[in-house]
Amino acid sequence: MLKGTQPPIWQTPGRLQYYKAEMEPYLPDEIKWQIRMPNRIAMRELKNTYLDQIQQETHKFVQEKIKHNLLNPSKGLSLDLSVKEAEILMSANRSVRDLADKGELQKIHKRFNDLHERIEIDYQNVRNSIGQVLLQIEEKENQIVDQLRELGVQKLRRHDGHFDDPKFFDAMGLSFGHPSFNNLIMVETAIQNGHPNAEQLKPIQAKLHAYMGLQARYFEIKVELREEYVKKVAKGDPYALEELKKLTNHRDRFQGNYNRYQPLGDPEYQVYINILGEIYNTKIRKVIEDFTEYEKAYNERERVYHHFMSEQTNEALTTFKEELLQHLAGSIVVKEHRERYQKEQFDRFLSSMADLNLQKNNQTLQQFCSEYSRLIEHNIFLSHNCSSPHIEANYDDYQERTVRPLNATIFYYFFTGDRRSRTIAQWMLSAIRYPNDKVRRAYMRFFA
Repeated sequence: MLKGTQPPIWQTPGRLQYYKAEMEPYLPDEIKWQIRMPNRIAMRELKNTYLDQIQQETHKFVQEKIKHNLLNPSKGLSLDLSVKEAEILMSANRSVRDLADKGELQKIHKRFNDLHERIEIDYQNVRNSIGQVLLQIEEKENQIVDQLRELGVQKLRRHDGHFDDPKFFDAMGLSFGHPSFNNLIMVETAIQNGHPNAEQLKPIQAKLHAYMGLQARYFEIKVELREEYVKKVAKGDPYALEELKKLTNHRDRFQGNYNRYQPLGDPEYQVYINILGEIYNTKIRKVIEDFTEYEKAYNERERVYHHFMSEQTNEALTTFKEELLQHLAGSIVVKEHRERYQKEQFDRFLSSMADLNLQKNNQTLQQFCSEYSRLIEHNIFLSHNCSSPHIEANYDDYQERTVRPLNATIFYYFFTGDRRSRTIAQWMLSAIRYPNDKVRRAYMRFFA
């Protein structure tokens, strides 16, 4: 379609470049008129040349201005801090900073964290210990359930969660909630209705009643432990309060059902009561004492951070970012920028203050440095009139093999000594456009 087509004389060379050399009688036609297509697309990637320097200067600024991680000393100061956290640390009052300089703040944090870790482990261990006792009681009650079924008692439930269709029983009103309540009521009902094995059911009823008393004591201990935990450790946590409410309901129900009958002095009951009492005296009391120590450490820590922020809170929160941008603008010199030194630094400071990506408080300082590096690259790009200096010639060497401007005609005009002839030669050279800009500049520099 383009065969034999000639562009207008005023056609401006561009990415699709036309080559016009009408005044070159010795150049072949394929050089005079042709469309040259680039075989690769010029793509520019951010080199982030100054990213390492930005990170170093940012870390240096944080170390000089903040010095200590006042909120979590064990983590130290790094670029993993968010901008918001850095602003809060920057706005700390003088008293907190003095404690950190003396090392007292680190001791308070360490004592608090050690106590918190220890009581969480001990609390779980104690719960597991008394939970093992409950599992033993439930297993013994399951054995009684099997024995009752052999005696012909119906509608019994086990503690392993696989009841005899409990949903059906609940829907028909034939179940009484917890298996312990249900089984005891079923045995009582069978005795009252004159069950053939009523005499054998009476000692079993006494055992079920004893097991209910053991579970009442279990929930009583657990409620006391949970109350201390909610009061001194959880500090009113909604989940902890909800669990405490459920435990209290269980305790009240078991105690109410147990108190309906006179205890018959079951020997097994006393054995498990002694086991629970030993756990309470040796482990639970110690854990409750640790809760008290934790509360003291918590209150001490709260007193320190009660007036953590300085009096000028709003001003202090904005100081960090402004001073950091000012520090980066003054400490980093961008050599590739066409505006040098103070002019470029001042313009960069103004543009950084207005950059929306640098105003995000939820990003880390690492991300902040990356955005600042992107800003520098963008400013370099703009200073070169959006013609990136990083893109070099990216075409093949086709022009080097076919375009030979150093021919006899150019030499004749250039070296005749006539000024007019030299002008013609220079015009002929400039009329030949090269895709590879570096090669063109090399030829022109040779005749300059």
